[in-house]
Amino acid sequence: MKVVDLTGQRISERYVVKKTLGYGGMGSVYLVYDERKHRDVALKLLHDKHRDHDWIVARFAREVEVLRTLDHPNVVDLIDAGIDGRMLYYTMEYIKGYNLREWMYLKNPMDFSSVVHILCLVAKGLNYVHRRYIHRDIAPENVMVCKDGTVKIIDFGLARKNVCDEGLTLIGTNLGRVEYNSPEQERNAATADYRADIYPLGRMLYEMMTGDLPARDATIESLAADLPDGCLSFLKHTLAPDPEQRYRSAGEAGATLLAVYQQLNRGQQTGLAPSAPSVTEGPTGFWQRLLRFFRSMATRLRKKGS
Repeated sequence: MKVVDLTGQRISERYVVKKTLGYGGMGSVYLVYDERKHRDVALKLLHDKHRDHDWIVARFAREVEVLRTLDHPNVVDLIDAGIDGRMLYYTMEYIKGYNLREWMYLKNPMDFSSVVHILCLVAKGLNYVHRRYIHRDIAPENVMVCKDGTVKIIDFGLARKNVCDEGLTLIGTNLGRVEYNSPEQERNAATADYRADIYPLGRMLYEMMTGDLPARDATIESLAADLPDGCLSFLKHTLAPDPEQRYRSAGEAGATLLAVYQQLNRGQQTGLAPSAPSVTEGPTGFWQRLLRFFRSMATRLRKKGS
């Protein structure tokens, strides 16, 4: 897909595009300079070809609404959102680092302490996100690792409320990256709950340590044989086909993995105990208008489907 080069263009009389950072099926991400705040930020722009598709616009608006309500050191920060002509966009903090996929290429093979550090912080962020939402696309591409060790979960384009909500999920479809999807998400993404986000933690652990994704038909015992002592229980409670057999929370998964590392290192403390701050409440101003816009889109979609 050809990405539109917007270098030098000003958006909403505030953001000057410096370069393209990446692109996906829904939109492109640019590095822009915020003339109001005098800093670099990342801007995600909905592809113009989707601008007249209500369902995709509604999904983009929902991503903004999800990010607006999240405030956690392990989740990317939303800054602003708006419309400039046909351009629908939002801005977020610019994270200087690599996504986990790139990090694995740079650090392959990864040592266990780095793996634990990253996955515990992902679990910490998820533990907070799951108070309200399910991410539904946890994968190396959506985990950013900064040079200072900070870890951020990004790309909430597939997120939905942590209740059964089929409003913007086509019944019977699967979403996210197939390699990391849980069995229930593959069957029906509309009915999968937060435990679908715990499943990819086990797959990423194995991939980060070995450089390969675990085979779907491999036994957990055979997978654990390739990993440090103590990882068997973590794999059993993340990769269990039945979500009822997985950890009760992402926080529990992170705490268990940390305990394995500490046991192997005679109780060393790493400062990664799972915790989560409070959720910001209440949309105001622009966000209130955007929320009304999102709700009107959802209403129109329901009427189309009836």
